[in-house]
Amino acid sequence: MKKIIVHGLRPEFNELITAIRGWAKAPMLEELENTLANQEALDKQLPKDSVNDEEALFRKKNDVGARSL
Repeated sequence: MKKIIVHGLRPEFNELITAIRGWAKAPMLEELENTLANQEALDKQLPKDSVNDEEALFRKKNDVGARSL
């Protein structure tokens, strides 16, 4: 059942699943459900930015490089 849940998650949860896989003891089904529900609630509280992290880092790097010219 846990495998079905994990494989059906949206890509936004990949980092969380990677972290859970690193746990010393695999979570029980109820723990997994609670962790995913908590993460989803947290994601809903965070403001959505139209620029992803990778793009922001790229822009910042280019801004620094342009200033040094």
